[in-house]
Amino acid sequence: MFLYSINIILIFLIYFILLYINSKTKINVKKIYCIIITIQMILFSGLRHYSVGADTFSYYLNFEMVKGMSWEKIIRIFFDSLYSNRYYFKDPGYLIFQKIFQIFSGDYQLYLIFIAIIFTVPLGILIYKKSQNPLLSFLIYFCLFFAFFGITGIRQTVATSLVGIYGYWAIINKKLNYFIILSIIAFFIHKSSILFSPFYFIAFQKFQLKHIIMILLVFLLSFIFFNVKIFSPIANFFKYENMLYFNIKGTETYSSLILLIFITILWRKNTFLKKIDNYFYFNAIFLGLFLTLMTFKSQSFMRIQQYFNFYYILAIPEIIETFNKKDKYMVLLIAISVLLFLYFRLDKYYKFFWQ
Repeated sequence: MFLYSINIILIFLIYFILLYINSKTKINVKKIYCIIITIQMILFSGLRHYSVGADTFSYYLNFEMVKGMSWEKIIRIFFDSLYSNRYYFKDPGYLIFQKIFQIFSGDYQLYLIFIAIIFTVPLGILIYKKSQNPLLSFLIYFCLFFAFFGITGIRQTVATSLVGIYGYWAIINKKLNYFIILSIIAFFIHKSSILFSPFYFIAFQKFQLKHIIMILLVFLLSFIFFNVKIFSPIANFFKYENMLYFNIKGTETYSSLILLIFITILWRKNTFLKKIDNYFYFNAIFLGLFLTLMTFKSQSFMRIQQYFNFYYILAIPEIIETFNKKDKYMVLLIAISVLLFLYFRLDKYYKFFWQ
């Protein structure tokens, strides 16, 4: 818990130190802050011990296995997974991804640092260029998403970086070819990423009431009449059929938070949607809310909702900006208090690789 708390303290402390320096000598506070916190997050993620994170050690075993595999075998596995019913690996592109890295280094610790870099650097750039409040954005990331993207996930961390961060720029700049390439690469690393791809075509859609009602109806029917057998073919394709039967379901606290944020957006909709980029966040959160609620039926939906809920790091600061100056600081204080409450509920086991 101590090391996690140090990170929380630094997120605040560094920001206020930079503000103080800025009052004496003019500096680009936002840019310097994003660089420092990005490095901090990379180090905390990349220097973790193999025992930190539910899947870190199993990824280590997979990494070591790939060392002993020839390129010929890896390519054969990749194409067998595409063109035959022989089952080797859930996401065969990830074998290629690891093998390419091992051309340069066979050290798993360096690999963890590399994963942290390819996710956190574009995240830091995204926050720097798009966030209204970088301190709040990094706090949201650390309290809500770091435990997964920075500690547990590796394959989906890479896939989210491709379609969720690099893909974000492709979507807002309307570069379909670039987005398709990113989606294909991400698909072979983590198949679930393909379910985010259709969002390209609706990211800036201005939904009319009839569209919202239709989406709500589809969700209600899916929720009420949920049947594992209906979703089994999809789950089998993605090799997550076992997750349909997991007893671990959605969390009341997290789902309530997501619902509260969405209701707040609806309340502030007229002001919030004055900026065109905010349609992206609104639509992502709208879909992410349904997927989050569907986790009460099956844990498998957790894999999908991550891609959409990720944009809270940008959306929440935008929501706060819709309030007048008098109310803004109160809303910001409430947001920070809720995040710190969620932080204290985290599993905060951590040690460095040398410990």
